[in-house]
Amino acid sequence: MSFRARALVLLAACLVGMVGLGIDAGAIAQEEAVPASDHTVIIVHVVRNGHPAVGRVTIRDEDGHEASCEVNDSGECELLGIAPGRHVVEATGPDGAASGARAVMIPEDGKVSLIVQLPILDPAD
Repeated sequence: MSFRARALVLLAACLVGMVGLGIDAGAIAQEEAVPASDHTVIIVHVVRNGHPAVGRVTIRDEDGHEASCEVNDSGECELLGIAPGRHVVEATGPDGAASGARAVMIPEDGKVSLIVQLPILDPAD
């Protein structure tokens, strides 16, 4: 029997055993799929015209769950406890100008540093 065939038999035996014990394998897989880590730290740097900018950063996962943070005078904010996976990040300046949605992947270790560019201001404004 090939390695692949043995692996499939072992997997089937595990699933049958779980069902016999009344364990829902689907629920276990869902709960473990995207755990939010207490150690997840995403540092976002917001810039405009090459300088730190204030505003608000929002991150949204594929299920529509959102988190946000206020950007300080140094152009930084921290998002904590974000689950790994695909997300969309967007920054908005105090004037309402938005960076546009940017797709990002949050890794399992949850350590990410992002730079988000707000639209350039016209010097005449």
